[in-house]
Amino acid sequence: MSNGELQTVVNFRKPDSHDVRAAPFQLTLSSTPFVIDFRALPGSDLAGTPFRPSGVYIDNTQGTDKLTVLVNELNYRMVCKAGELINLPYPAAKYSSVGITGEGQATVIFVDYPVEPYESSLTEIAPVVTEWGTITGDIFAQGDLQAEFDLKPDGTNDGGIQFNTTDVAVAPSIYSPVANTLVTSPPSNSEAISFSLFGQNIHVGPGNIINGGHIVGCIGWSINNSNTTMAMGIGVEGRFDNAGGGVTTRGQGLLGLVTAQSGTITGAYGSRSEFQSFPGASITRCVGYDSNVGINAGTISAYVGFSQPRITGVVPAPANMRSFENLEPHAPISSAAPICSAAWELVAVSTGFSYTIPDHIDDIQLHAGAAVAMGTVTFPNPANVTDGMLLYIGSTNGVTALTLNGNGATILNPATALSSGAVVIYKFYGRGTNVWVRR
Repeated sequence: MSNGELQTVVNFRKPDSHDVRAAPFQLTLSSTPFVIDFRALPGSDLAGTPFRPSGVYIDNTQGTDKLTVLVNELNYRMVCKAGELINLPYPAAKYSSVGITGEGQATVIFVDYPVEPYESSLTEIAPVVTEWGTITGDIFAQGDLQAEFDLKPDGTNDGGIQFNTTDVAVAPSIYSPVANTLVTSPPSNSEAISFSLFGQNIHVGPGNIINGGHIVGCIGWSINNSNTTMAMGIGVEGRFDNAGGGVTTRGQGLLGLVTAQSGTITGAYGSRSEFQSFPGASITRCVGYDSNVGINAGTISAYVGFSQPRITGVVPAPANMRSFENLEPHAPISSAAPICSAAWELVAVSTGFSYTIPDHIDDIQLHAGAAVAMGTVTFPNPANVTDGMLLYIGSTNGVTALTLNGNGATILNPATALSSGAVVIYKFYGRGTNVWVRR
C-alpha cells in the first residue's frame, strides 16, 4: 500500500461506525515541506465523497525537532514537539492541502472522524460523569489538576467548577488544560448553561507571550441539531482579566468581560462586552460593539463604540469617547440617508447671561422672548473637543452685544452680535493649534 493511500478503519469511540477512513503517512521530514493534497490521495473518490480529514494522529517520537502541520489555506499550524505523540482535531475539513515539516522519521495519520485531543506528555485522569449528561472525553493536565463538577438539570450548581492547573512553560504548540466532549440531554425545558469546553488559562510568566501567541479562556462550537426552539445559542463566551500588574497589548472579550485589575491594557476590544478598570489600573483605549463601560475606578482614557449604549452612573466617565472612529484619511464615510445630530440644546437666556457649552453639544439655540442686550457664550473645553468638530450658535430673537470665550482656545473672527434667527458656525482645528475658525 502506497504512502497516503486511503484505508477503511474503525472509530474506536463508535465501533459500529462504517465508512470512516484514514490516510497514513510514514515520512522522513526536513525543513522542506512535505505537501499533501487530499483531493489527489490514492483511492480518493473525487466524483463522490472526497476525503476530508476531521482529526490527525502524529507520532514524532523519533523526530529530533518539532513537527509542524500547516493548513495552507488558513495559515494555521499544529505542532508536535520532538519525542511526543499527539492527537488533534483537524480545524479545516473543507480545505484541501497541508505542508508538513520536521526533522527525522515521523508518522502522521489523517482521519475523517473527530479525535479526542491528547498529548503524551500530559497526565491522564479518569472520565467525569455529571448529574446531567456525561463528559465522555478524558481530562488532561500538565502539572496539577483539580476538577469538581456538579451540574444539575434545573440549572443550579452546588459544587461549582474549580480548576488549578500549573505548567512549567508555554510551548509553541497546542496546550489544553481541559479538553472534553459534553453530551447534554435535559429531560425537559431547561435554562441551564452548558459548556463544550470550559477552563481557566492563567499566565504567570516569567516568560512573555509575544507575536501571535495568546491565551484563550474558552472556545467551543454550539449546534442546535434538532427541530426545537432555542432562545439563544452562543459559540464563544469568555472573560479576560489583566490582574498581575503587567501590560496587555490586546485584551478581547466576546460576550464577556475585560477588566484591568492592575497594570495596563493598551487596547481592550469587545463585542457586546463590558470594560472595567480598578484603582491603580488603566485601559488606554476601549473599542466595542454594543459594549458598555461598567466600572472606571482606575483610568479608561478613550472609548470608541459602535451601536454604543448610554454610559450612566460611571464616575469618572472615560475622558475621550467616540461613537465611531475612522483613522484612514482615504476612506470617507458615506451615507445614503441624512446624518443627524441630536447633540443640541435650547438655552433660555436673558440680558447679562453667561453660558458654557457642554463638551458633548455641537448646536445651541439662545432663546428669549425678545432681543437680549448682552451675554457671554463660552466654548467647550478644547481638551475634550474632537478635531474637525463643527459648532453652531444661533439665536431666536437676537443678542445685541455678544462675547465669545474660547475656554483656552483661540477664536478667529468671533461674532460680536447675533440678529434674530441668525446662526454662526465655527470649526475646531486641534492637532496642537486649538483654533476655532468661523465658516
